[in-house]
Amino acid sequence: MKNFSKVMLSFIVGALAGAAAGILLAPDTGKNTRKKIKDSVDDLTAKAKESIDDLSAKAKKTFSKEKVAKDAEPA
Repeated sequence: MKNFSKVMLSFIVGALAGAAAGILLAPDTGKNTRKKIKDSVDDLTAKAKESIDDLSAKAKKTFSKEKVAKDAEPA
C-alpha cells in the first residue's frame, strides 16, 4: 500500500507541474493566465475540501462502529 501511495502522489505532483507549465507557457495575456491559475486553484481547493470531508465522515463512521462493537463485548 505504501508503494501505491507513493505512485499516486508522484502522479498528482507530475500532473500539477505539467498543468502549471502548460498554463505559464501558453501564449495568453497575463490577465487571462492569472484567471486560469485562480480558477484552477479554486477548483483544486474545492476538490481537496470535499475529499477531506468524505475521509472525515468515513473515519467517524468507522470509529463509531468500532466503539459500538467494543462496548458490546462482554466484560
